[in-house]
Amino acid sequence: MYHVFQNFFRNQDLVSSLGGPWLIAVSGGADSMTLLHLAYRFASSVGKVLAVAHVHHGLRADADLDQSLVQEVCERMQIPCYATRVELSQLPPAQRKGIEADARELRYRALVRIATEVGASTVFLGHHAGDQVETVLWRLLRGTSLQGLGGMRPVRMDRGIRWVRPLLELEPSALRTYTARHQVPFREDSTNADVDYTRNYIRHEVLPTLRVIQPNPEAPVARLTHLLQEDEDWLHEQAQQAVAQCAKAEGGRYKLDLPCLTKFARPLQRRAIKIILYCLASEDWSFLHVESILELCASVRPSASLSLPAGIGVWRQYDQLWIGPVSQAGAAKAASQADDTSWELKDGAYLTWPVEGAESWHFTCRVREQHEPVQRGSPFELVLPFVASVTLRRVQTSERMAQLGVAGSKKVQDIFTDLKIPRIARTTWPGIYVEGKLIWLPGLRRSRELLIHPEQPGWMVSAWQGEGMK
Repeated sequence: MYHVFQNFFRNQDLVSSLGGPWLIAVSGGADSMTLLHLAYRFASSVGKVLAVAHVHHGLRADADLDQSLVQEVCERMQIPCYATRVELSQLPPAQRKGIEADARELRYRALVRIATEVGASTVFLGHHAGDQVETVLWRLLRGTSLQGLGGMRPVRMDRGIRWVRPLLELEPSALRTYTARHQVPFREDSTNADVDYTRNYIRHEVLPTLRVIQPNPEAPVARLTHLLQEDEDWLHEQAQQAVAQCAKAEGGRYKLDLPCLTKFARPLQRRAIKIILYCLASEDWSFLHVESILELCASVRPSASLSLPAGIGVWRQYDQLWIGPVSQAGAAKAASQADDTSWELKDGAYLTWPVEGAESWHFTCRVREQHEPVQRGSPFELVLPFVASVTLRRVQTSERMAQLGVAGSKKVQDIFTDLKIPRIARTTWPGIYVEGKLIWLPGLRRSRELLIHPEQPGWMVSAWQGEGMK
């Protein structure tokens, strides 16, 4: 088995590329202790320095004995051991997903922290072929993508660390044989037999039944994951090209050209959206998140928006889609109804006008290209020349507006009456002003001021009431 371990590094061309010390994640169980034993033999032959990280989760009464064993073995091998303790309470309630997932997240955070402290860019993990089968089965049952069915990768970059799994193609029986032959000390985790944990249930209840049909599921699953990972790598490259062609990063957010994006096949659209989301936030972006964005792209509503986790907002303006932090989403903010609100106009700008006891108003701005047809008759769109900003405030019913298409001017009170606007809504209706002049009553009327020539570029401001970016 040691030769298989050696060949892994040769096949992956890892020895020369992995600089700094190699940090081995060791729990004290059979798999990670065997990994440490193999890595110790191999590192001495290639002149590499090892360090060990042990994460104490505080979930078992005898976990202190695990840590003691790891420290004793490291002392005999003269390998520095960095032990740390984590508590599930360290995760905010909003980030908790269950004991298994929470412990895994805290463990990885601790490993990243230790790797940074010791100057290691590489962390070795003890997952083997049996773990791969369990992972694929669990993801399949939970619901996953092609990428998820590809399982764990032997080498993966994440959080600035290269995670290496040298045992991933080794079957559990081979590891047990090596452990016994070389008398590798280890401790048995008593919770591994608890089938209340999903992974343990798969290991002890589901897999034995499957082995009646396929005695060695590790082999076909290994072939499947290898093929799927190759397919996913190619699709990811194609999606990166789609992002390069259709998206542009501007001020911490991304602007997508929808006609460009929709030329690509739906699987590439999904991956392109996911690439952008991961560029913006290290969130666990799901199929539902991506699909909600694609539904927004295909919606018959030319202007709409939605909110995502991690403070990310998505909003559409006709053929353009913006994805970015709400705090940076074109200066998205809650407007005050009582005071004048100055709104700087720029491509992708977004503003919310809250209305007490009713649905908020939402405004977006984009560049109207030269020669772009002007949509006549829509009271929810305003075309302006390139003014620097507009002012929003509650319109006063005594004000007058020189309505487009109507001679003279008319009181706002009369406009409200003509259009049968309820009295309660009149007290909070926003008005758009430029240099003190009332230019637009969103959803109602536009003035004759600041009109734009059909061939002149300018701003396109859209408005709607209802759901917007929270």
